[in-house]
Amino acid sequence: MKKESNLFLYSGTFLLAIKTVFSASKIIPYSDFMDTILAAVGAFCMILSIIMQRYRVKVLLLYAMLIGITVYNALITRNNALAATVITCLAIRKTDFKTYIRYVFRMQSVLVICHTIIAIIGSMIGIFDITQNIGGITRYDFGTLHPNSFAALVFNLIIMGIWLNWHKIKTKHIIYMILGSGILYCFCKTRTNFIAMLVVIGCVYVCRVKHKFVRLIGKIATVIIPLLSVAMGTAIILYTTGNGIVLLLNKALNARIILGAYALAHEGFTLFGQNMTSLYTETTWDPIWKLNAFTFDCIYTYMLINQGIIWLILLTILFARLAKRKNPKDNVAIIAWALYGVTEVQGLNCFSCMPILLLTKLFGKGPEQNG
Repeated sequence: MKKESNLFLYSGTFLLAIKTVFSASKIIPYSDFMDTILAAVGAFCMILSIIMQRYRVKVLLLYAMLIGITVYNALITRNNALAATVITCLAIRKTDFKTYIRYVFRMQSVLVICHTIIAIIGSMIGIFDITQNIGGITRYDFGTLHPNSFAALVFNLIIMGIWLNWHKIKTKHIIYMILGSGILYCFCKTRTNFIAMLVVIGCVYVCRVKHKFVRLIGKIATVIIPLLSVAMGTAIILYTTGNGIVLLLNKALNARIILGAYALAHEGFTLFGQNMTSLYTETTWDPIWKLNAFTFDCIYTYMLINQGIIWLILLTILFARLAKRKNPKDNVAIIAWALYGVTEVQGLNCFSCMPILLLTKLFGKGPEQNG
């Protein structure tokens, strides 16, 4: 890639990474207007990088069509994460993939660490409050909108760190990761995130340290996303029937099933995406649903009802193709994305959940696309 193309690529990456961290912050003044500006300028830089890579006209037309479809989706759903991810994947096709991931990892590590330090210092001198009382439990958010938001940022850094340092991981590193996850749980009380971390760390251990079950991990990576998609879709359909297993699952997942069932009852499934602004802003308590506010906390129900079934099907196919390449570190990352999706919706944003960027390797031409 030419220097000019790289300049725009990494400038766009910086802006989109800033957008991701700032949008999760409660201590940095941030608005929808700022979010739109960062997204637009970042995407524009990425598109300039693509143009400078001197693709043939028909390839550029194909790219324009893909970008146009995702931008249309963003306008409908009022969420630009998918569009930003698609543009990023197209922009990095010819770059050294591992070098790019390392840049994102280092930059986001600095952003998260600096933000956390500022939040802690601010809380010590009384400027910020970095705790929240949720259900009678004090949980630390470290300056983010919710403790889950902070845990999600850390989860993403751990996944990138594992992927980048795969061949260096030994038993002591597994222990460090378990301890770190435990400390994070003690402060944030993010139970589902903690369980997902332990499962991922366990997958790393059996693949990298024990060198066992590599084929099994690959098979799990192939089927886990369609299985979870069907499971969560079925759960929200059956919720209103009073099914005992579904009610128990809803409790285990901190009401994520009832949120999906509520959205399904009011909006229904969508193939290509729909605007659900009214549901996000106008949900009020009623004796049937007993919800004071609404949000999606599961990427599977989010895509089935808000973003569009077609995107979930496409991602399922692409992740399955990636899993069949039998790269253990990619397969562990796929499992991480799938588990992360059960309790969060940021998986469509490649800067808040890195594994979706791995799909670039299916179409890439860079020297490290199989790394």
